[in-house]
Order: sequence, then C-alpha cells, then structure tokens
Amino acid sequence: MGRQAWRDSLLGLGILVVLSGAFVLVSRLRSADLFIPKRTVTIISADSITLRPGTPIRNSGMTVGRLGKVERYRAGGFQTTVALRYDFSIHADAILRVRPALSGSEGELVLDPGSATTGPLASGQALPLVVESKSPLALLVDSALHQAARQ
Repeated sequence: MGRQAWRDSLLGLGILVVLSGAFVLVSRLRSADLFIPKRTVTIISADSITLRPGTPIRNSGMTVGRLGKVERYRAGGFQTTVALRYDFSIHADAILRVRPALSGSEGELVLDPGSATTGPLASGQALPLVVESKSPLALLVDSALHQAARQ
C-alpha cells in the first residue's frame, strides 16, 4: 500500500471521527433542552430534599424542568427553585412529588400539574412538595391490595 493510500485512509477515518463526534454533540444538546425558554418556581418544604441540583423533573415520562439549588429556609424548612419549561402549564393545585427509586438509588421528581379548573399558578406562589416514603412498585402493590379488599 502506497503512501497516498495511507494518507487517504487516515483522512477518511478522521472525517468519520469528526462527523460521529458532531452527531453525539448535537444529540446531547437537543436532549439537554438548553434552548427551551424556562420559568422559575419556588418550592418550600419542611422535609429535606436529598436530590442534587439539576435533577430532572418529569411528568408522564417527559422532562419538564430541573431542580435548582436547595437552601435552608425559615423555621427549619428548605427552599429550592425549579426551572420549568414555559410550554408546560401548571395550575394552582400542582404538587411536586419526590419518589424513591426502585433500585434504592437517588429518587426522582414527578410534577403533578394540577387541574385546569383551579386556574394557573399565581406569580410568587410556592408549590407544595410531597416526599413519598414508598417506592412506585410498593405504591402499586398497596393500591392493588386496597382495591382487592374493597371488592
């Protein structure tokens, strides 16, 4: 194989590596929702939140926001802010739930947007935070057993 053939092979391999890297970078940027406008909502809770800032907040499996910095609040409580997508509507009776993970690792944040009949979340209104002590699987089993007992 001549010197020109080696050079052409290396050039082709280099182009392939650059294109692969660009594809991975673009797909990561799209999934990070960097270019989606957001609004900030405050959450005040008596319970400590053991999740890291940046933890995704989900609704029906879709990421609708991210957890901000958790700080101490008056009377031993905690306050955090969340950045939510502008195109996701939340209402006055919305609730943010902290659910333990199935694997015992860090939990997940699930946002229940509330009912449209209660109106939109007022500016400056804090969302309540509910820390669930059971895993989703345990809650499902409890619900099934409760329904079976009623029948």
